[in-house]
Amino acid sequence: MVKRMPISGSNQPMHCICDISNRIDAKPLSGWLAGMLIAALFQILVGFSPFVPAAHSADNSKNRFFRGLENGLQLYQRIASQSGWKLIPSGPVMKPGMSDMRVPMLRQRLSITEDFIGNPSNDPRYDEELVEAVVNFQNRNGQEPDGVIGKDTLATLNIPVEQRIKQIKINIERWRRMPPSLGKRFVLVNMAGFELDVIEGDRTVLEMRVVVGKIYHKTPMFSDLIRFVEINPYWNAPQSIANNELVQSFAADLAKAVSDGYEIVRDGQSTPVTSVDWHSLSGKTVPFLIRQRPGPKNVLGKFKFLFPNEYNVYLHDTNAKGLFSKTVRSFSHGCVRIQQPEALANYLLKNNGDWPPERVAAAVESGKNIRVTLAKPVPVHMAYMTTWQDKRGFLQFRPDIYGRDAELVKEL
Repeated sequence: MVKRMPISGSNQPMHCICDISNRIDAKPLSGWLAGMLIAALFQILVGFSPFVPAAHSADNSKNRFFRGLENGLQLYQRIASQSGWKLIPSGPVMKPGMSDMRVPMLRQRLSITEDFIGNPSNDPRYDEELVEAVVNFQNRNGQEPDGVIGKDTLATLNIPVEQRIKQIKINIERWRRMPPSLGKRFVLVNMAGFELDVIEGDRTVLEMRVVVGKIYHKTPMFSDLIRFVEINPYWNAPQSIANNELVQSFAADLAKAVSDGYEIVRDGQSTPVTSVDWHSLSGKTVPFLIRQRPGPKNVLGKFKFLFPNEYNVYLHDTNAKGLFSKTVRSFSHGCVRIQQPEALANYLLKNNGDWPPERVAAAVESGKNIRVTLAKPVPVHMAYMTTWQDKRGFLQFRPDIYGRDAELVKEL
């Protein structure tokens, strides 16, 4: 049994409602003996102990993240010592090619944070050079990179430098509260940034977009070990989704439920959804399991990545690929949908030796439900970072979508 490591001050949900099949061996150990066993297992499995006092890092796995934020903190403290930046007044939307008396202020503002590296002249024309700087700023702040200065971009430009400094310090503290070592190789999910990185040492070897929980179905923060890859998974509907969504949906269009591959399970036996009077269950608790068979319409797609935990959260594929094109991607019930599930599966299974990409592809094509146990579990860190240094050296900022920065400020 491996300890799951929740992060305090995290505005955590009690559980998520993605699926009810992620609870394998999820009962927590407690007490001194459990702690000793947990520490030993972590060291055996991933080469680190969760009980090393947190400074920067028990090894070097966290240092790159600390360094990036500390560099950013120095920059923004220097900006603050020079009186920060002036507010840009509200007014008409500024679009590329137009002229506006606020354009010189915009040019000066972006020069201060090094988004604009040209001459901060008094030219009122919103030219291509400045558009490029605005797009860079929008990308750094998780906004639609359209080069248009609307109310959202203007509001972000006008966030005071003191608030940015506080945000950086909050995220440094959040990294301090992460496990002392992240592992030699690990999966890092940043909910606030809507992204997943697979990291080996100091290198990011795989990165992709993710979809996380809605504001009222927050994805929790914790660290664990990915232990299974499931190919062509079943989706076992949680009770709340069965009661509040599926009963009404099936009553309205049972043919669609059949087409989508749903079935019911009683005492381990599956039967067709057509055997139930769904109208009679309206407003009641569904007395059986509703599940969706593997197939092209399955909500979990073709892959599911399991790290059994108290929150019932996991990573999975999705049949709603269009959501990955959105800038803000908080649409799930709490689990994390990933953009490149087969690439992640191939990466995680390569240490098994007997699961090359060709075998993975053949398993997907078979349509059969297959669960593979990883030869060596891989650490996964469900993190929430609203600022970080990207691989180009730029500081990225994101809105505090779950209110967790505000919660941490109360603690500090």
